[in-house]
Amino acid sequence: MRSLDELLDQAVRLIRDQLDFYHVQIFVLEEKTQLLVLRAGTTIVGGGRVSAEQRRIAPDDDGVINRVARSNVMQRTTLADSLSRRFDMLPAMQSELTLPLTRDNMVLGVLDIQSADSDSFTDQNTEVLQAMAAQISIAIQNMRLTNDLKVLGEERQRLVDQMAAVAQQTELLNQEVTGQLWANYFTGRTDTTIGYDWGESGVTASAESRPSLDRGMTMTAPELFTEGSEQVLSVPIVSRGQVLGVMEFRTPLNRAWKQPQSRIGASHFGAARAGIGQPAAV
Repeated sequence: MRSLDELLDQAVRLIRDQLDFYHVQIFVLEEKTQLLVLRAGTTIVGGGRVSAEQRRIAPDDDGVINRVARSNVMQRTTLADSLSRRFDMLPAMQSELTLPLTRDNMVLGVLDIQSADSDSFTDQNTEVLQAMAAQISIAIQNMRLTNDLKVLGEERQRLVDQMAAVAQQTELLNQEVTGQLWANYFTGRTDTTIGYDWGESGVTASAESRPSLDRGMTMTAPELFTEGSEQVLSVPIVSRGQVLGVMEFRTPLNRAWKQPQSRIGASHFGAARAGIGQPAAV
């Protein structure tokens, strides 16, 4: 997609070359500053074309270009007019036509055309230039809408990024709070039991840890491994990203795990994640 400056540059060249005018320039009204800024022009100055930095018209300027922008009324100027009205005319110019660039009753800028012929701006030529001014106005408005949509998209993406960052920080805070609550819970317990064993003799309390349990506390997903003469399926109990405990399923090596049994053990992983949250404060 071409930029606004490229479109305006093409427009001033087209008007100058096709309609045989000496000088054409387009000013665009800045919404925030209300300055009229030269965005395209065909005048040769010092071997180079006029740049936008060379001309900015303030809201209180007395020239014709600013008056047309503020009044939203087209104006013809000739050498018969007062010097104040001919302020924007270049040397050797005989006539000038200044048109507001308007869309939906809002002035977007000014199209200024100057000619070395005093009779250049006939009614027919004026109608053609008014039609071209309308097309330029549409181009300016469309470009502004495109830029507004781009800015809106960028702002929406920044909001999404900020919300994601807040969610991440909230999750980290939840993990920290959960870990602290569990630490307080275990510190305040007087019972030395750290777990329970279930076997042929039933359920018995256990106050001792073992290497496989320590290993399980470092995992975040089920793991199947061998320890001595036994095969062990270790399933961590996870809440808010923190490992709170471990479930172990053991079997002798001569009784290898069957696939359905492995799936049943691993299914406890999801149940443990969903069923354990923050403990009550003690």
